[in-house]
Amino acid sequence: MRTIRRSAALVLALVLWWLASPTAALARAPACQNWSRVSDTIGLYFANRGVFFLHDSDHSEFIQENTFGGASGRTIGIVGDWDRSGFDSVGVYDPDSATFRLKPGSSAHPEETRFVFGNPGQGNRPVAGDWTGKGYASVGVYDRQARVFRLRHANAAGAADLVLPFGIAGEGGLPIAGDWIGDGITRVGLYDEATGTFHLRLTNDPANTTTRSFRYGAGQGMKPLFGRWQPGSAGLGVAIWRGNAVLQKDVIGGGRADRTLHMAPQGTPLGLPPQLIAGRWRPDRCLLPGQNTTPATPAWARGLVMYEMRLSTFTEASGLSRLAAATRKLDELQDLGITAIILTPVHDGPTAPDLRESNLYAAGQPDKLNPRLGTDAEFRAFVSEAHARGIRVLVDVVLHGLFPASPYVTPGPRALPQDWFSRTADGAFIRNSWGMVQFDWSSPGLRDWWTENVGVAWIKRYDIDGYRMDLEPSTAGSPLWTKVRERVREATGKPILLVPELQRSGRAYLYDMSQNDFLVSDFLEGRRRVVDTVRGSPEVFYTSGLSNHDSKAYSAHGRLAAFAYGLVLSPFVPRWFAGEEFNASPDFIGRDHVLYFSQLHWEQKTRNTALVQQVKRLIEIRRRCQDIVAPLDRPLKRANIVAAASFSGTDLEPYSMWDGDTSITVLAKATAPSGPVTVVIPVERMGMRQPYFQVTDMLAGTSAVRTRAEVLRGLTVPLPQGGAVVLKLEARSTRDSSGGRDDRCS
Repeated sequence: MRTIRRSAALVLALVLWWLASPTAALARAPACQNWSRVSDTIGLYFANRGVFFLHDSDHSEFIQENTFGGASGRTIGIVGDWDRSGFDSVGVYDPDSATFRLKPGSSAHPEETRFVFGNPGQGNRPVAGDWTGKGYASVGVYDRQARVFRLRHANAAGAADLVLPFGIAGEGGLPIAGDWIGDGITRVGLYDEATGTFHLRLTNDPANTTTRSFRYGAGQGMKPLFGRWQPGSAGLGVAIWRGNAVLQKDVIGGGRADRTLHMAPQGTPLGLPPQLIAGRWRPDRCLLPGQNTTPATPAWARGLVMYEMRLSTFTEASGLSRLAAATRKLDELQDLGITAIILTPVHDGPTAPDLRESNLYAAGQPDKLNPRLGTDAEFRAFVSEAHARGIRVLVDVVLHGLFPASPYVTPGPRALPQDWFSRTADGAFIRNSWGMVQFDWSSPGLRDWWTENVGVAWIKRYDIDGYRMDLEPSTAGSPLWTKVRERVREATGKPILLVPELQRSGRAYLYDMSQNDFLVSDFLEGRRRVVDTVRGSPEVFYTSGLSNHDSKAYSAHGRLAAFAYGLVLSPFVPRWFAGEEFNASPDFIGRDHVLYFSQLHWEQKTRNTALVQQVKRLIEIRRRCQDIVAPLDRPLKRANIVAAASFSGTDLEPYSMWDGDTSITVLAKATAPSGPVTVVIPVERMGMRQPYFQVTDMLAGTSAVRTRAEVLRGLTVPLPQGGAVVLKLEARSTRDSSGGRDDRCS
């Protein structure tokens, strides 16, 4: 009996351990709640591969990959709620045999439905919808020769239940279907590619041919799409496929697009672009919108201060390799307080006589270190020495393609399989807008190769800590990076950081933060307010940035305000490009006037040591006062931050952050003239009701005790143009300032 009890206790302990794990947290996530207010999202169907990529309707950027229908370039993808589940599922139509194959999404209907409806013919096109308000979708066919819609009320073979004549001049247009009226009944229409005109049939009465027409998105190659893009809206929108972009309108009719979305993974296999679809997809994880922060974010991310550098320009020629020379600068970065380095691409790529002109955003061999930067041993030493100083190292990777002269592209023994690249109908490689041979990320073979030879290999070979991903998540997307993160964990047990370049509303339970979540310039120039931005941010980690390698100039312009306000002293993760901290003068070459090509001259640092020391002090305040300034252990919208009750003398709204009885208030000026600033710090809203406050100017080092009445009347401090002041308030019950000091934050 004791053995049984011990076994039961062991099982219970294992269950409790599993339930506490991040994986279990996802597995036991609440069932999808009120999805009636969730909008449609987009998807892609690659007929050549027989695979659908569906963007989850919780707007998390997670993309489901569903293989269904077989690989055939002649099939057409369709979407509908086949089983009354309230969510859409996929299907395919083969015009050669007039065969429909539908895959219900409900677990109660695991088998596909297959039947023949209509007449075979490549001119026919499928549609799907709820033609009578019966509560589920059924199929139909548009006969382009006869210019007639034949619709079924059941997903089974048989005669048409509705025959609706409808046609336009020319080749008949592309058939579409949607709930134009908002009454739950799907109606049909046609899109004329030549003129960009939509013709919508407003009834399903064969005798009533009332229509509505409007123009939107004229141009060959644009395809029509309808979906409910706004949660809870009865109206529909229009999206049109152009390359990898979806132009959405929230209301039916002409005019400008309300937004442009990009769908990953990109690819054009065998000359056939993917088909665009829209639907309401049941998310795999079924978390609530805004609750998609990855549980795999490393614990060390809380202390990040990120510094981007390009090895080719970070140091000048010195007889050492660029990696060896950069290693010698790590002491200076540690002294400044940097805790993470983002390296622009270090893989092999095109060469130029001047190393600065070799643009490695044109990738050649993404799995190999560029020998002009140094050796493998020197890179391992660089990472090891960085780690010894508490600095993490991220590497930038490029996913849009390879430069045409890459040995992985040109014919030869090292060439990658051709079906890993986008190709035209005659088999020629497709070049993207950067002139690169474009990858086809719908290829599972490419994703497998990249995962093992880049994603896992760079971690194992050099012990780096994660990736900054160029143009992600709009190129390869979560199908690739979910696999990379899982394989790195399996192969090394190491938590990594994934930082895509582009900002998106969701994180796919995968991406930790974006390179450009927010920009300090938006705060300084009044396009954003710091407090409102924090309050509207449901994830934990967001970056706030100054310059980056794409910047045409440094953006701080030597102003301490740019480092303090909305950056180092904020709940965001600060990030800037090398040299910003000492107001470096850009040294551009050629025509590409961006910081990527600018040589950094370290002698300039000695001319502006005052700014460096102030930035260093700001980072030290952030580190010592992290529980106040940047706790980063909860969704950002729950951070303790509040705007000043009233202020004068500055063009930037002061804000206060607090924890317990200690607060930090940030005052700064962007362009306002030098002079005194008066601020009423909202101690009441922070729950501080003590009669006295120890007020410390954390940059000047001065301190004094103030009464509650003095604080509520307003504190006045001198502030130069472009400068910043950091006030710490410690609430006290007595005037005595010797006791109760907050040693966490000094």
